[in-house]
Amino acid sequence: LLVTLFVNWLVKPFSMALIAWFFFRYVFAAWGWLFVALALGPGGTLMTLLTGSTESILLVDFARHAMAFGFAAQMMLGVASRVVPIFTGKALWSPKARDATFHLLNASMAFRALEVPVGLGLWSQSWGYIAWSGPLGVAALVLFAMNIFMTVRQPPSTLIQPAVANRTPHTLTARK
Repeated sequence: LLVTLFVNWLVKPFSMALIAWFFFRYVFAAWGWLFVALALGPGGTLMTLLTGSTESILLVDFARHAMAFGFAAQMMLGVASRVVPIFTGKALWSPKARDATFHLLNASMAFRALEVPVGLGLWSQSWGYIAWSGPLGVAALVLFAMNIFMTVRQPPSTLIQPAVANRTPHTLTARK
């Protein structure tokens, strides 16, 4: 009973949290960008209607990018980096490339978020930095594509494949 309590209450939660960190950070980041997109898109439109002011096209543009690139692309990259190795029976070619893809994609979205202060008229000098979002986003997608391509292309890993073929036959069905 003590061993079960120890494993269920101390070992499992922390080990599952460690395993989940590698995959769920994509999901958490994607949901964060979705929240930003929904706050700026429909929320900005509602504030425009309530105050009678004009809506900044830059806020709408960033909300669209946060939804498409921040949420959808991040969710696809996170799921694919976990699912492709399972379905192919091969280990991910480079976990470091997966991590770099995650950071490049979020850096791209952070630079793109500089549209918000420009659109609100708070920091017009940041306009030159927004251009960095494109190369960072392209680098993230190219690195992701290369990682998935190399994962599919490599020979199967012996660690992931099931050991069903190594079973010894049952004594009643084995031929002598």
